[in-house]
Order: sequence, then structure tokens, then C-alpha cells
Amino acid sequence: SKVFPVHYVYLFHSMFSIHSYLRKGALDNFDAIFCVGKHHVDEIRETEKTYNLKEKILINYGFGRLDFLLKEAEQYKDQKRDDKLIIIAPSYGENNLLQECGIELIDILLKSKFKVILRPHYRIIRDSKELIKSIEDRFNDNTRFLLEKGVIQSDDFHSSKCMITDWSGIGMEYAFIKKNKVIFIDVPKKEMNDESGKIDLEPIEIS
Repeated sequence: SKVFPVHYVYLFHSMFSIHSYLRKGALDNFDAIFCVGKHHVDEIRETEKTYNLKEKILINYGFGRLDFLLKEAEQYKDQKRDDKLIIIAPSYGENNLLQECGIELIDILLKSKFKVILRPHYRIIRDSKELIKSIEDRFNDNTRFLLEKGVIQSDDFHSSKCMITDWSGIGMEYAFIKKNKVIFIDVPKKEMNDESGKIDLEPIEIS
């Protein structure tokens, strides 16, 4: 605002590193940032130094989504794990796992008698309608397959055997909450910032 003395605050919706998953300059005009962890503090300070930006107020805040899921997990701690249930949760963008090998992957898992929940990012549902339709046409009659277009049901999330993803932040959430296996499909990394290499810190999603 050029009229009112507004104090702008930013909260992260992912644990990922700022210089890899946000566009260049995305945080430059915020006054205070609620950081998920030390990596965000280090990355913001390094960005300020690299681009000669005004120093921001940084709050060690954590990640509310993770806190919620950890609390929820307590309700399911005695629930038996379903060793046949696998969640596939691809991210959006070019070369995501659903585009690269999604149909083949679902087919292999179903033929191996696994149950599959596919939870695409909402932007895949919005931008790749033909791909989603082809998946529905092929697998919707299979009782062991579910295409979840909303939020993964808590029962399924907490009882699942493992998750298969690519460069999606949900993989990190799943690992911390479930302390369970995450299989990452090695598709090209999603880079939102062409100048990410100027920040000499390895992104947390790589390290």
C-alpha cells in the first residue's frame, strides 16, 4: 500500500527452500516472515546480502500444517497399517511424475494387488484435464483405485504403507509424521527461480 502504513507478514505453505520453490523477489517486500526453520532464516539473510535488500524481521515459527498433522497422528497411533495402501501425490509443473510415468505406475501397482490413492496437486487437476480424464477412464472401474481431488482422508493418510511423490512438499510432511517410507521419482527438479544459483545454499528438498 502506498497510502497506509501496512506491515506485511508472510507465512510459508511449504517447508521447501525459498530460493528454489519461490520466484525471484517473491519475499522482497514483506516486513516480517514466519520461518519454518533455520534454513529459511539462512536463505533469507543470504538473499538480502546478495541483492542488497532491507533486513526483515524473522520469526522462528515452525510449520502449522506439520503441527496439526502430528497432533492428528496421535489419534491414529493404534491404527493398524494397511500394507497394501499406497498414496501417489505428484506436484504440479512440467515433468511431474503423473505426466512422466503416472499411468504406468498406477497400472503396475494395481496389477501387484496394491490399493492406490492418487492425489494430484490441484493445479494438475486444473491444467491437465485430458490426463486426468484418461486416468479416470482407465482405472475408475478398479475398486482398488481412488482418485482424490480434495484432501486425503485422515484414515487413509495415517494407515498407508508408503507415499510415492516427486518434488512435492507433501513428501516431507509424510516423512516427518509417519516416520515411514517415501519413494521419490527422479524427475527433473521444479525450479521457479532462474537465479537460484546465486544463493550459495543447498535447498532443503535436495539435502
